[in-house]
Amino acid sequence: MSIASTSRLMCYYNSKAADRPAMGKFRVSDIDPDKCTHLIFGFSDIIENELVPTTVNDVQQYFEFNALKQRNPLLRTMLAVGGEKFTTEKFRTMAGSQENREVFIKSVIKLLRPLKFDGLNLDWRYPTEEDKQRFTELCKELKTAFVVEGTSSNQKRLILAASVSAERSTIDASYEVEEIAIQLHNLLVPGKQLVKKCPYFFKGTGFTINLFKNH
Repeated sequence: MSIASTSRLMCYYNSKAADRPAMGKFRVSDIDPDKCTHLIFGFSDIIENELVPTTVNDVQQYFEFNALKQRNPLLRTMLAVGGEKFTTEKFRTMAGSQENREVFIKSVIKLLRPLKFDGLNLDWRYPTEEDKQRFTELCKELKTAFVVEGTSSNQKRLILAASVSAERSTIDASYEVEEIAIQLHNLLVPGKQLVKKCPYFFKGTGFTINLFKNH
C-alpha cells in the first residue's frame, strides 16, 4: 500500500517497543516517516486530571518522534492517551465533571504545542453506559478548545481523534456515535478486533494491521 492510495494512513508507535530485547527492539529512529500520513505516539498518562508523559524518558522520544517531520514535512504526529493497559478510572474521573475536563484540556494544549505534536488521540477502553455522555462532552469541549486555540495562536487547529471498539455491544454501550462523529477528525478501529471475529479468513501469524500483504 502506498500513501497515494489513501488520504489518511494512520500508524501507531508504542514506546514500549524501544525496551524490547534483541531484534524485537524498535526505536523512534527505526520509523520510516514516509510510510504513513499520521504517526501516533502511544502512550501518555493522566495524573490529577492532567495529560503528562508516562515516563521522563518519553519526553526525549517526543522530540525525536516529531523530528521525523523534518524528513517528511507532510507528516502529522499525534499523542495518544490511554491504551489497552490504561486504568479506565483515570478517564472516568477526568471526564466526570466540567471542571476536571477543563483542567485536562488546558494541559493537553500546554503539552502538545511546545513539543510540536499536531493532535491528540483518545484511547479510552472503554466508556461505560454512565460514561457515554461524559465522553461526548469531553470530545465537544476538546474540539471547541482546539478551534479557539488555533484561531488565537494563528496556528493550524490541533487534530482530535479517538480509538473506538469494533464490537457492536461495546459501541452501543460506550458511544453516542452520531454526536462524537461530528466532533472528531478521525475514528480509529483496532484491526485485531476484526480479525478475531473472522478467524477463518486468517490462517497465519501476522500484525494487527498489515501495511503490506503477507508473503
